[in-house]
Amino acid sequence: MSVNHTIMAVRTLPSDLQKIAANEINEEPNRVPSDIQAIKEWMIKEPHLNGRTEDQWILRYLRGCKFSIQFTKDKIDNYYSLRSTVPQFFKNRDPMLPEIQHALNQKITTALNTNISGPQTVILRLENWDERTTLATLAKINLMVLEILLNENDYMLLGQYAIIDLQNLDLVRLSELSVTAIRNLAALHYAYPVRPKCIIFLNAPTLVMTLYNTFSYLLNEKIRNRVRFYSKKNLKSIQEMIPISILPKEYGGEACWDKLGDYWKQKVESYRDWFIDDDKYGVDESKRLKKKYDLDYVDGNFRKLEVD
Repeated sequence: MSVNHTIMAVRTLPSDLQKIAANEINEEPNRVPSDIQAIKEWMIKEPHLNGRTEDQWILRYLRGCKFSIQFTKDKIDNYYSLRSTVPQFFKNRDPMLPEIQHALNQKITTALNTNISGPQTVILRLENWDERTTLATLAKINLMVLEILLNENDYMLLGQYAIIDLQNLDLVRLSELSVTAIRNLAALHYAYPVRPKCIIFLNAPTLVMTLYNTFSYLLNEKIRNRVRFYSKKNLKSIQEMIPISILPKEYGGEACWDKLGDYWKQKVESYRDWFIDDDKYGVDESKRLKKKYDLDYVDGNFRKLEVD
């Protein structure tokens, strides 16, 4: 890997967002180039690590880590370590593969239109999750959508809402939730530069609540405090969090779920070359210079990094 010394290729934030970045995540525009360069130079010194060095991608990690250089290094290392440890979530992400096409056609996952005044929202409606879509493929689709958002949507620095709608969920699908699978899913947070503000389980059956209570220790306290279990009776609370104009009609808003699903299918497909190329990134543990201190995957659990 070689360090790129070319001129910074990053987007300029809108003035309102730049003020928020300065006040909430410690961003100093005059220091951004040197911070990005510091991460690139660290990456080249780590022979086990083969990761993306695009300025915008690194900047997304710096922002997600409030410009803590050490925290950014930890997250990037965690991300590429997890990619190599759990390849079923990250490898073979060609959008045209039959299993991915089927999942996209089911319109299980969608991101709402950009909210310029608050957290960005992703909704999973699991009622259409059928036996043709494995848990690994479902996780893969969600991570593909997340990575596109991280690439394109600067308002992600305002935080994220996740709504997991379990209405009419076929409980047979939950049989895929082994202890290892749950640990792998919980570990994802410690690998992505996100700022989760609220995670809502909507219409959750008792079994899901039991599973959460059993495995919530895998999440740090701040994340646990942001998890909510809502029913249809709580839709007003969701409507107060998310602008009605971008919330789907199924949740009392004005947006069309089918149109959002079609948009995200096309968007994921438009990233085909990016996802195919992305297969080459990861880690080679045999080349690691020192024992990794922040990832113990014997138990499938990351060191619990502090989150925003």
